[in-house]
Amino acid sequence: MSVGDDLKFINAETGEKFARAKIAVVSKKTFANIMPADFETHEKYKSKTEMLETYRRYYGKKVNENSLVKIITFKLLK
Repeated sequence: MSVGDDLKFINAETGEKFARAKIAVVSKKTFANIMPADFETHEKYKSKTEMLETYRRYYGKKVNENSLVKIITFKLLK
């Protein structure tokens, strides 16, 4: 995914498109370097520990503070 790419948001149950967006910013950081400002438009966690535990459920125990994360910010289109 790159800046400027168009995204279509699709309901997994119905297959219906419900929104469009354009990628505005793509950044890469390790979990250890994620700051509160990185979550302004993303899912919020109570702590970094909770965040790591969530991603370990998704991707396995290999996820740690040194794992690289791609943070994608997008702008909704009409």
